[in-house]
Amino acid sequence: MSEDRPLNPDGSVWVPAFPGQRPPFQRGNRVSVGNRGPLKHGAKSPRVYLPLAREIESDLRQHAQLEYLWEPEFRDLTSAYCTALAREELYAAWIDQMESVEEWARPSEGRVSSPAEEHLELLSRVAHLAEALGLTPALRDEVREAIAKARTRIELRRQRAAKKPSREELLKAIRDANYPGERNSDRDGLR
Repeated sequence: MSEDRPLNPDGSVWVPAFPGQRPPFQRGNRVSVGNRGPLKHGAKSPRVYLPLAREIESDLRQHAQLEYLWEPEFRDLTSAYCTALAREELYAAWIDQMESVEEWARPSEGRVSSPAEEHLELLSRVAHLAEALGLTPALRDEVREAIAKARTRIELRRQRAAKKPSREELLKAIRDANYPGERNSDRDGLR
């Protein structure tokens, strides 16, 4: 009889002190614990996924070939990528614990999309951000090559600015500009 009756926090059977009094919160009631109640997976809780995102970011920083990710123009994308990857990992771990295909294939009560659809959305976001950062094998090489070319161009500009051309180099550049495609011997014959 006492099993279907509400209990006091000390475990005794609760008895209302006056008519209409509501029973105390029962075990598992989220209102009693506020925002720190039980989580399904933590993929939507910054308190859970942000430490994991920081850990992923720290792992990425250890790879010298990914140093471009910490340049100012990549920082926000890198942070978004780490956060999305952390959320996806938490969601994947939660789905792995599900016992049946039906459990992850149908929406839970009050939800529009199923866990499988939500996980697919997270995977898509991770893939999009990885591509934007050049973390896919093909794009990684393109991004590295573009960065190397840009650094080479910057270094050449610095060298040119530091080095003044000689008189002979200037005359040669002027001749080459005035007579494109002709050899020196052709010009010498015209004089």
